[in-house]
Amino acid sequence: MGGEASQIDPASVFFELTREDKVARAAALRCEVFVDDLPEILALPGFPDGMRRILFDPDNQFAGAADRMANLQRRSSWRRSRRT
Repeated sequence: MGGEASQIDPASVFFELTREDKVARAAALRCEVFVDDLPEILALPGFPDGMRRILFDPDNQFAGAADRMANLQRRSSWRRSRRT
């Protein structure tokens, strides 16, 4: 997935059926970073301490979410230079 410079191995991409399963998978894998497009997922309890939570928000629907949630970063693009 992605371009060569930012290639993500498809074996490292997971989809879960429930919100709680998403958090449990991330905790079990000891992920350093968790990306989702819904702030309510990133607000669920159970995220390990120190896990970076990134809200992918390309349509700028949740502009205030990072202000309301501690330890949340919001991105409107995958490009580093376009941080929001």
